[in-house]
Amino acid sequence: MTTKDPKRVSIRLAVPSDVEDLVAMRLRIEDHMVEGNPDIWRMSAKKQRAKKGDYLTDLANDQKRVLVALDGAGAPIAMAVGSIRRHEETAPALSGRIDDVWVAPKHREAGVASALIQELLEFYKERGVEDLVLVYAAGNREAEAVWETLGFRPIFISASAKLADVERKVQPR
Repeated sequence: MTTKDPKRVSIRLAVPSDVEDLVAMRLRIEDHMVEGNPDIWRMSAKKQRAKKGDYLTDLANDQKRVLVALDGAGAPIAMAVGSIRRHEETAPALSGRIDDVWVAPKHREAGVASALIQELLEFYKERGVEDLVLVYAAGNREAEAVWETLGFRPIFISASAKLADVERKVQPR
């Protein structure tokens, strides 16, 4: 499944030896989200420690697709994770979820994200998926622009607040 672009980037299924790099890229996704929105909830230290095992489990799951992009020298520069979701209480009953996408800053705007997404689309089509969903942090302008360009539109809004802040605002004056 290796895909090459003119800049000699290859995309392949991730393997167990990629897991440390996947965890590092996932943590960079989180750092990037916090830069754009310091109010987002962060992964706990416990969850960060568990990510290696999570990715190893994902690699063995036929309902997940974990991809890594490598530069011409074979160094990891990007990742994407997608999954198939089954819904018993909603229509559609089947969806594809884009879970994590990361491209190293110096490789952005070179088609790497599009190539990763194309590989995920093939995975979804092979499994009969017609609807896609993803979650991104408000304030992540790069993600907002990419996903909007690809046709994604918000359909649910998730909001958070500190209990004390809301409590102050609902107090009778």
